[in-house]
Amino acid sequence: MCQDPYSADRSGRSNDYQIMILGSRVVGEELAKMLVDIWLGADFQGGRSTSKVERIKEIEQDFLNNESH
Repeated sequence: MCQDPYSADRSGRSNDYQIMILGSRVVGEELAKMLVDIWLGADFQGGRSTSKVERIKEIEQDFLNNESH
């Protein structure tokens, strides 16, 4: 859930999130555009969350491999 520039930036840089959620009652149209631009430009930086992100990717790959059978 992103509602400000900091949360939009950190979700990508710290956690490599693949989904962005914006609350329509909290985020106006112009702010939403700005947050999407920030989020799309935030490259994953690794750090403390790297092991968590790698584990999520492993689970995702296991799921995709099992689904194709």
